[in-house]
Amino acid sequence: MSTLTTPLSEADYARLELLLTRASADSMSLEQMDGFFCALVCGPSEEPMSDYFADVVGEELDEESLRFTLVDPDELSALLIRHWNRIASAMLEGRPYLPVLLEDDDGEMHGHDWARGFFEGMEFDREEWDELVTHKEHWQVMAPITVLLADSGHEAVPALKKRIESQEELIKVVVLIPLCLAGIFDFFHGNDA
Repeated sequence: MSTLTTPLSEADYARLELLLTRASADSMSLEQMDGFFCALVCGPSEEPMSDYFADVVGEELDEESLRFTLVDPDELSALLIRHWNRIASAMLEGRPYLPVLLEDDDGEMHGHDWARGFFEGMEFDREEWDELVTHKEHWQVMAPITVLLADSGHEAVPALKKRIESQEELIKVVVLIPLCLAGIFDFFHGNDA
């Protein structure tokens, strides 16, 4: 029997991915949801995590919605909470957190959905995030995440002069993300943690 602090297993992640797909056509992918939660956990937000479930699923997470005939909202909520808690415990304990990046049909990762999710999470507290992004010493913690978003062609950031051309180049960017998340968490919560 798992509790809300038990990390998700591979089977749990597969189940979460299935439930997100079934819940709504507007649901975030597992990768996008991970980036979204990382921004919310590491950033300045003080809202309860449940306030963001509708953003993840694309609509309110309740039994009244007909779209949830194939999804138990309590099961989905518990999986989302357990994933959030995994990120939060890593940040609070100073452990590196590796992002959830999915492979495409060709077996390659891109990280685009993760970066999109992260930037969506930033939108809830834009002014506070702008303080980090424009800070003369700390802005660089956002660089690898911004590179992933720019590589996706997202309109929020300028196009890269050179796109990420290989999985090896991508890995060089991705391995920096745990350091970035720790730096972001420290910027917003360093005196509180």
